[in-house]
Amino acid sequence: MTNDRTSVYLECKHDIMSDTTGNYALEEKSLAQTQSQYLVIGTPNQAYLVPIAEARKLFNQYPKRQTGDFADNYSALVPKTAFINYQRL
Repeated sequence: MTNDRTSVYLECKHDIMSDTTGNYALEEKSLAQTQSQYLVIGTPNQAYLVPIAEARKLFNQYPKRQTGDFADNYSALVPKTAFINYQRL
């Protein structure tokens, strides 16, 4: 995404399970390694634009659980309601 001549980098996460669980899964490794300035998280029906620094704060505020294929892959399951203060897309 560009804003005039300035590039803005986005990390995008389609969280298909969020409609069932009511949570968005924020992945520790993804948040630690990204060089993006913003996270776009959600589904085609509802998505939010969150500054990466804010996404990391949300990750730290919620309990973690092992997710995915690897034992060291942890995610925070953050209630969708925690995102209402961020820009909805």
